[in-house]
Amino acid sequence: IPWGICVLLLVLATVMWNGWRTSVAQVAHAEQQWVDLFNGPDPAARILAAKALGDFGPLRSSTLEKLRLGAKDANPNVRVASLSALGKHAAECRWMQPEVLNIERVDDNPDVRHQAGLVVETMKHASSSLSVTRVLLWLILLAIGSGLAAGGWSLWQRLKPIAAS
Repeated sequence: IPWGICVLLLVLATVMWNGWRTSVAQVAHAEQQWVDLFNGPDPAARILAAKALGDFGPLRSSTLEKLRLGAKDANPNVRVASLSALGKHAAECRWMQPEVLNIERVDDNPDVRHQAGLVVETMKHASSSLSVTRVLLWLILLAIGSGLAAGGWSLWQRLKPIAAS
């Protein structure tokens, strides 16, 4: 029975992997379309694109860099939208914290300074939730690995007498 569970998990993992690869390609394409819109000249479109990018899953580092540059845009609404999107990806862009802190201190717009302050606070707390997630992921992988090892050991114990004869 443990061996059957291991095989079932392997088949399930294979099916999920194939579906995941397709989904990742579709999301990457959609992300690029929003980045292209964000790079355009229209401030309203740039704000919409920043909000959409904030709602995406993990972003590529090049996209985070575009949002970082957007936080220094001439239009204060684009700056606020860019900072808001960065705040939603605080764990991915914690390295930007000193720069966002500087924006909080020196920007001439109070809305931008307020949003930058919120992002700095989010970035401070992002590391603790990320580390908890990593620990949980490792525990799940350990449990799966233990199950696979137990199934393999059980199968080996059953096949050993047959192999000896």
